[in-house]
Amino acid sequence: MVLFPYAGAGPSAFRDWRGEVPANVDLIAAAYPGRELRAREPLQSSLGALADEIAGALLPLSDIPSVLFGHSMGAYVAYEVAQRLAAAGTPPRCLVVSAARSPTALDDRFLRDLPDGEFLESLAKLNGFAPEILASPAMMDLALPVLRADISTCETHRFGTVGAMRLPIVACAGRLDERAPPAAVRAWHALAGPFEFIQFDGDHFFLRQEAGTLTRLLASRMQPHTDTDVHE
Repeated sequence: MVLFPYAGAGPSAFRDWRGEVPANVDLIAAAYPGRELRAREPLQSSLGALADEIAGALLPLSDIPSVLFGHSMGAYVAYEVAQRLAAAGTPPRCLVVSAARSPTALDDRFLRDLPDGEFLESLAKLNGFAPEILASPAMMDLALPVLRADISTCETHRFGTVGAMRLPIVACAGRLDERAPPAAVRAWHALAGPFEFIQFDGDHFFLRQEAGTLTRLLASRMQPHTDTDVHE
């Protein structure tokens, strides 16, 4: 089970998931440059290069069935990694994308060029910051470069949707998510083979309340995926 963090986050975003994972499933969280254990490394400005790096690290594990899960920015990284693994002949059993518009339904209201105050205000509305972080100018100053780099990496990436390999995809959306509304998340159907769509109560960060449900969903997809129904 390979997990891809959202913008500004690292593997610790999923630390509470380990207790939810079945004993026979290994959990791996992708570590992007510029944060946590890789804090001294330059931030990555290319989503494609980041996907190349992660796919290269996963290829030696290709004999082990895998499911990829990405939330928000992580969904786009996971999608590109899944495409690279599929091109190498080792596709994941399933790709689960969460709180992310489909590449066919991207928002043209970019955040990357907003002044710092407006940029952080827009992100704060997503309820992704802990109150203690919002209350600390020093912590926000540390978070700002990482967040700007991550948002810019996503907003400047050009997805190769034409000719993309159609993998089994489960798309998850929060009913109250204004950044990635359910209709835009459901649009992943255009890029999928077998497809499911699941809505959760909550906003952009519904995953914090739904860790148990999501890990059970991922574990169930470790088997070959044949369901083509859309669920809500």
